[in-house]
Amino acid sequence: MEYYSCYFLEQMYLTFKGRIDDKYSSIALCCETTEGAPTIPYAETPEETLKNIVDKWKQIMEDSQQYGNTPPPSSVSFACSKCPLYRKAEWKPDGLIHAISLAVYPSPCQCRCIYCHVYETYDNVTPTSRTAEAYERLFGILERIKESGMLAPDFAWQVTCGEISIHPYKKRFLELIEGRPALFFTNGFRYDEGIAQHLHENPKSYLFLSIDAGIPETWHKVKGVNNFETVLSNLTKYYHRSAPGQIRLKYIVLPGINDTWEDYVSVVDIAKALKVQAIEISRDHVIKSSMSPKERITLVSAAAYLLALCQKNDIPVALFDLNYTLEEQEQMQQLAQEILERGLPD
Repeated sequence: MEYYSCYFLEQMYLTFKGRIDDKYSSIALCCETTEGAPTIPYAETPEETLKNIVDKWKQIMEDSQQYGNTPPPSSVSFACSKCPLYRKAEWKPDGLIHAISLAVYPSPCQCRCIYCHVYETYDNVTPTSRTAEAYERLFGILERIKESGMLAPDFAWQVTCGEISIHPYKKRFLELIEGRPALFFTNGFRYDEGIAQHLHENPKSYLFLSIDAGIPETWHKVKGVNNFETVLSNLTKYYHRSAPGQIRLKYIVLPGINDTWEDYVSVVDIAKALKVQAIEISRDHVIKSSMSPKERITLVSAAAYLLALCQKNDIPVALFDLNYTLEEQEQMQQLAQEILERGLPD
């Protein structure tokens, strides 16, 4: 049936994000942080929370399916109708949960990335006795979902809460995801044998690093820590404990900061050495909506050079609508083609 929806809604993609101990904390049926995106508050019990998730999802599906030719009004679909991912297609929802993203905090991270504002407040860094009850509530809900029979055959966890290798609840998270594919978001500062073992035992699991640099100087500038060689060494250790393609890199293009030719050439060499699944070309989402047309052109042009270099070296590239609009992707691909036709240095 054709109607307006998005991949994440159809997959019942659940995002647990934000301060876990905030009285307004909720679970999102969405990957975006847009105000008005569909969310479900935590209920008194895990069973009630799961029921509310399913009821909310069914309501959104019923509302969306009423509109075959035009998007539903914002009063019906919340912020969905304004989202670039919300489109008309032949959707086939199965009522199962296909992914859960764990992006809650307080969660520790050693990075001080110039595009991240989560850790500007120290209270967001480390779980304490004050937040222990909230974490227990989280694990109770996750265990209930896990036992519900609602996880799809292709279900995967996304562990994005700070840096998992130093998280006080690392053991609980690893026990929770055991036996299922997982995507571990890491800064690579530490090598963790538990994560490496999970990768080894689950060939559909991935390690995901936003590398954002190809040389130590740029890494220090972007990440706030001068340890690029240590990170590369840890990635190499993970590579030797996993299968080719289980490491994925992201490159957040920051014009004037990390878009140098030296960075691009080096990161492509790193990708080849690690036999990465792909390089995801991304952007700074904090300023995404406030960029001027000139700034967007500068960004797309900078990203196009990285895309062209990846294509020349047969490195798979991931471009997502969440990162760049379809128009920006088309412009980037056209520019990359022109760059390749003019010729790149060896």
